[in-house]
Amino acid sequence: MSSNLEVHMHSRFDTTFLGDGSEGNRYCTTVVAPVLEAGGTVTFDFEGIEGMTDSFANAAFANLFEKQRSLIGTRLLFKGCSPLVKDFLASALAMARSRDIE
Repeated sequence: MSSNLEVHMHSRFDTTFLGDGSEGNRYCTTVVAPVLEAGGTVTFDFEGIEGMTDSFANAAFANLFEKQRSLIGTRLLFKGCSPLVKDFLASALAMARSRDIE
């Protein structure tokens, strides 16, 4: 049976600014990836997040996108994204795509 996970980034990381890439990567690897691999849906809610570092975006999302890109928009969802957060997510997606070329 698949499960659904909604990650409220503000409360999960207890901040309005996501900066710890190691923590982001660890969470996506140990919590998010298993839900997706089991056929579940993950929604990241960025409401209340004012910014993030490249380190967080790349460590958490580029690695996730590299393995799960085909799920974006179907079982890997994003909401409450400010224009800045959208830019960071787009950059992480571009990094994941660039790894396919290498």
